[in-house]
Amino acid sequence: MIFNIRGTSGSGKSYLVRKIMELYSQQEPHFIEGRKRPMYYTLKPSPLQDPQVELAIMGHYETACGGCDTIKLMDDVDRYVRELSSKGYHVIFEGVIFSTEYPRTARMIQDGLPIEIINLVTPIEECLAGVNSRRLAKNPEAQPVDPGNTTRRVGIINRCNDRLVEAGGIVYDLDRWQAFTYVCHKLQLAKESK
Repeated sequence: MIFNIRGTSGSGKSYLVRKIMELYSQQEPHFIEGRKRPMYYTLKPSPLQDPQVELAIMGHYETACGGCDTIKLMDDVDRYVRELSSKGYHVIFEGVIFSTEYPRTARMIQDGLPIEIINLVTPIEECLAGVNSRRLAKNPEAQPVDPGNTTRRVGIINRCNDRLVEAGGIVYDLDRWQAFTYVCHKLQLAKESK
């Protein structure tokens, strides 16, 4: 399976991926030349879980904002997702930039890749609180984010998702906990608790 996690800034995309990563006992970062942070991670489950369920996560999660937003070129994301999937990994990729991306994702659908799109439907107030919290952590004097940009992005993401459905894709509108539960179920992972 390939999971593309989508949502506006502060919707919990990176948080969701980190919660899934916690369920894996072995995490190996993979680096490429000219990049200081990992390009992706491969993860293996504990011996109590299905030994076939290996996962690849795109981007790095060493800072508050992670995922594909840490990768310069969308074509690199596309290439590695395809390559890792062809090697038998389940793959997760997310990022605010990839939340409004259409052509590469549509090609994955048209090429028959097993991709599902999970759109996080976090209330806009929670999204804004999350973004502002990160901004203040970096700079205590930072001004609050313009709520219009975050709100407008929701509409752009929804329109893009509608186009992906028209292209034959599957899009699930889920909150964070529903998304976590769904992905864990698909990956056959035991979940502890919220």
